Amino acid sequence: MKASIRIRFCAVGIALALAASSYAQDVERLSEVDTKSKSIATPKMADGHPDLSGYWKGTRDTVPVGNIAKDLPGLKLPLTPAGEAALKHNLTETIDPESLCIIGGIPRHNASGLPFEIIQNPKKV
Repeated sequence: MKASIRIRFCAVGIALALAASSYAQDVERLSEVDTKSKSIATPKMADGHPDLSGYWKGTRDTVPVGNIAKDLPGLKLPLTPAGEAALKHNLTETIDPESLCIIGGIPRHNASGLPFEIIQNPKKV
């Protein structure tokens, strides 16, 4: 008796998994969703510039994480001499702002996955 219940339970689970995977591979449905999301107009400020104000949350799924130079020859970023000097200074002479509880800037914050708010007016972002 218990074996037949287990078999039925497993059969239902497999059927649900197959149904879900076939639904996920519906390319036409995915392209429709993609088309609809691209048709939303970008909000604009009164001066015509994009309005970035609002609540934002980055995601680790769509941003590079780790060594971004992994595909470059010798794993070396293409820095100018001034850029190399600035990098060396930052690595040896400064303290990580986040270790002092100072919120990171936008590029770093986007990769963190933490939410943030942008406040924008005609003169400042």
